[in-house]
Amino acid sequence: MRRKNNIGMLFICGMAAVTVSGCGSKNVTNCEVLSVDGSVSGSTYLCENGSSTYVYENDAIRDADTGETLTHADDLAFMACTESELLFYTTEYGGSLYAYRFKEEKTEELSQDYYVTGMKAHGDEIFVNARRKDYKNNKEETYAYALFVCEDDGTVEDLTEWVKTQEPEEENEHYAVYRYGDYLLTTDLTLAQETPQLVCVEEETSGFVYSCLPYNTYVRMDGEMVCLEKYAPEILEISSGKGGTSPELTGVSGDCFYFLSQYARGGWGYQKNPSIDFKVRDCYYRYDPADKRCELLYEAGKGEQIAGFSISGNIVYLQKKSGVYAHDLTTGKERFLAKDPESGNQYGTMFFLQEKDGLHIFSQAFGVDSPMLPVDCGK
Repeated sequence: MRRKNNIGMLFICGMAAVTVSGCGSKNVTNCEVLSVDGSVSGSTYLCENGSSTYVYENDAIRDADTGETLTHADDLAFMACTESELLFYTTEYGGSLYAYRFKEEKTEELSQDYYVTGMKAHGDEIFVNARRKDYKNNKEETYAYALFVCEDDGTVEDLTEWVKTQEPEEENEHYAVYRYGDYLLTTDLTLAQETPQLVCVEEETSGFVYSCLPYNTYVRMDGEMVCLEKYAPEILEISSGKGGTSPELTGVSGDCFYFLSQYARGGWGYQKNPSIDFKVRDCYYRYDPADKRCELLYEAGKGEQIAGFSISGNIVYLQKKSGVYAHDLTTGKERFLAKDPESGNQYGTMFFLQEKDGLHIFSQAFGVDSPMLPVDCGK
């Protein structure tokens, strides 16, 4: 790596088999969940530094406080920032990585060589996970990935190559842990790839964690690295659909994983955020790795899709044709949050992003050039 959709937003404060029928929903709006409460994955349509918060809206990255446009960005997938620069990756024309320099107010293309699968910033560093553009299939777990760290001074280091020359600080049959400055870098020794697979970045003082592999979720619990696999055997079975997990849809609280599993028809296995045309059911689970027990917390009913959850609030967010609701799992009561702006259209998509300050919602009507308009939260 060398150095060199229009979206609108709403901000809202705030192992027995299970047999279910098909989705049976009359929804015409897709539900895409980009992150959930307690997620240790990377950042997508929202990032922040000490100066401001930045949001992807209407084919551009904007300052959320002032509304100022920083740079144009078609088909954004990920972004993350430090005080000096904002890195972002777009999927347009096969995928490109860019840097926007705050001081110079200029955008520079960094690379077209990689397919970026995620990024996350901490302090003066941005960690970028990527793979070569050597398409084999749509199964993320079949590829080898590389992790890069981009420093505020413009330097980039390939950490995957770096660990090849280092001795681990800790090692067992499953993991090797390396110290890189203030960070701990963990590789999963059980993954069958030609290069070391870095799976987790930690900074002990701040509590920063980045589970960087795009298909499994890694986090340290009680001093030990724990992995929730994409196809964990403890995931409950659903008839007529294949389910799994992904880091973006998995939150961590205490010694448990909380995750959304989206079940879909088709012979290609689990797919994150499947089209409503193929979706069978959404389920919200809690998984305790100590006793390997998976508990179903909520199963979406007819006409519902799960848009996220609040672990501490014991709430699941539901997208319905009539709008978005917060469903209290303790009382069973529901609170209206927002209308579905695409409910009157033939097709559309709503995007849900959970950050520390609450749930953010984006929307887009069907069509290549369809504008994405802000959603009225109705507060």
